[in-house]
Amino acid sequence: MYTQSTVCEMDYVGFYQLARDLNIPIVATGNVHYLRREDVEVYQALRKIQKISSKNYPKKLREEHYLKSPEEMSILFSDLPEALNNSQCIAVFHQIRH
Repeated sequence: MYTQSTVCEMDYVGFYQLARDLNIPIVATGNVHYLRREDVEVYQALRKIQKISSKNYPKKLREEHYLKSPEEMSILFSDLPEALNNSQCIAVFHQIRH
């Protein structure tokens, strides 16, 4: 699974073209580790406790791994309306089934 942050590190055009060539729908996803932006410090503390003996643990995490609102996702994926639409379809399908 690729998220907006990992796609930015890749050949964005190539990734999108591959999905088109293989006729695979794309979706907009987020790399969510906690629910709210302000939970980053709690998450960081828990990760430090978990990895206390690891020297490879980053000292400061970025504050963008929270569950983003539909508006924020629309901004992040504004260039991929198809991905936003597919994500919405999945959400609606999930709500109907559960």
